[in-house]
Amino acid sequence: YYLLTALAGKSRFVTSRAVTHHPFNGGALDIGGALIAQVTLTTDANELDDGSRTNVIFEIELPAGNYTPIFESGSLNGTSVTGHWLARAAYKGAGVFEVAVK
Repeated sequence: YYLLTALAGKSRFVTSRAVTHHPFNGGALDIGGALIAQVTLTTDANELDDGSRTNVIFEIELPAGNYTPIFESGSLNGTSVTGHWLARAAYKGAGVFEVAVK
């Protein structure tokens, strides 16, 4: 499978990743409470991914409870068999894909 994707130019490589959580401080414009996950991807030619043929899915595990996700970036893409959120990342440019959810 790897050889086929490499020959077709479909291989992607994670060159950086970041996960941050912003505590809630109050106020209508506060991004507090948001979990932000980002990855930067390059192609097999070592160029930044342009987002045209790539989908990035993050799996987000939460403690037990009934939560409604509010996405500031990305979107809900269903749930895993274990009940975790599957979030489709939004392309932000320069190879960066991001999910921001409260």
